[in-house]
Amino acid sequence: MVTHGNIVSAASVMKLVMGKSSLTKEDRMISYLPLAHMFEQKVQTMAFLEGCSIGFFGGDFKLLEDDMRALQPTFFPAVPRLLNKWCEKARSLCGSKVNIDLNSINFKTKEELVSAHHMLESFKESLGGRVRMIITAAAPLSKDVFEFYTKCLGYEVCIKGHNVLKGYFKNPEKTAEALDDEGWFHSGDIGMWLPNGTLKLIDRKKNIMKLSQGEYVALDRIETVYSASPYISQIYVHGDSLKSFLVAVVIPSKEFVLLRCKEIFENKTWNEICGTPMVKQLILEDMQRLGTAAGLNSFEQVKVIHTQPEAMTLEGGFLTATQKTKRETWCKYFAEEIKAMYECNEEIF
Repeated sequence: MVTHGNIVSAASVMKLVMGKSSLTKEDRMISYLPLAHMFEQKVQTMAFLEGCSIGFFGGDFKLLEDDMRALQPTFFPAVPRLLNKWCEKARSLCGSKVNIDLNSINFKTKEELVSAHHMLESFKESLGGRVRMIITAAAPLSKDVFEFYTKCLGYEVCIKGHNVLKGYFKNPEKTAEALDDEGWFHSGDIGMWLPNGTLKLIDRKKNIMKLSQGEYVALDRIETVYSASPYISQIYVHGDSLKSFLVAVVIPSKEFVLLRCKEIFENKTWNEICGTPMVKQLILEDMQRLGTAAGLNSFEQVKVIHTQPEAMTLEGGFLTATQKTKRETWCKYFAEEIKAMYECNEEIF
């Protein structure tokens, strides 16, 4: 016999073990196990205690992934048999399309990391895209399967210690964004461990984004490739998750563009020359050449550009003190130009 007190006590222990990661009223759980199952009763009781909402699946296990996409749960109670099955399914897909070893986070190249991020994020999306916590019981779960799901839920580099900042001066919102309740600083960096135990930072988490067809792109990497063009002084590559292709804002190199086109535009000002179709075509063709040489996929190649005659400066808020692009500033400043690039070309791509 199992009493109400037994279940409440077990749920309270689960809540205690979860600590700061425990459920809140903002969480959403999916229920698909039999309601007579003791594990299901415990997690539902814990959800009730915290005010977490519960969604019930449609009754067909074959359509459970569809139900999860629709519900977008943040909390997923799972039995090892199901986790093992989905893990093998993802590995089969990975083996045929991505060709990386999911049992290791020591990817040799940035391209491998992006491929891994692509596959793992795609799998995360199949769980609804918002799962932050999985709890499992009823049978043992192997170490490699546990590590696989851990990687699917994300791998941002977090730092904690006496040498880490205590917050932002008179800016509690920014502080809460950077530091969690346990004092961990969320760097926003994607990292990998090298064989000698060194942590190598690969990219910014926010700079890897997904296009509408599901392909992931590393914007910083693409900008680095294109920056090698003698015709480009500055470049901002923009992606939209609702669009299938990339666009870019380019500040051309006045010296090299005029060297190539001066005789053609002899009586025109730089502002007039910069925006001509000929100059745009010259720059775009060189970008395509560099992208192909660097091994960029078709979806990683910029399809449309907007040319801007004047340089974007640190004083104008477009660059950091270390000359890195402030993506949010560029995006906001060139919002109309970006919209126009997509609108006039989306029927082609």
